[in-house]
Amino acid sequence: MTNSCLEEKQESKIHNENFIIDQGNNIYYFRYAFGKDFSKALSAFLSQHPELKVVATTNDGTGFRGINCGYIVVFRNKQEKQKQWFHCIS
Repeated sequence: MTNSCLEEKQESKIHNENFIIDQGNNIYYFRYAFGKDFSKALSAFLSQHPELKVVATTNDGTGFRGINCGYIVVFRNKQEKQKQWFHCIS
C-alpha cells in the first residue's frame, strides 16, 4: 500500500467522508477498503442492503506498483433473474 493511499485514508477519516461511493447501476466503489477493511466494509454494506448480492469484484489498481486503494463491486438485486449468456447447441 502506498503512502498516498494511507495519507488519503487517514485524512478522509478525519473529515468523515463516505468510503462507499455509489457509481450508479448497482456499481459501488469501496474507497480505501483493502485487506480486512474491505471484507468488513462489504459485510456491513450487505447487512444494510439485504436485497443485493455480489456479482463481481475487482481491485482498482490505483496504487503504486500494483497496490490497490479500493475495490469496485457490482451488485444485483436478488429478485432479478439472471440473463443466460449462453445456449445449448444440439
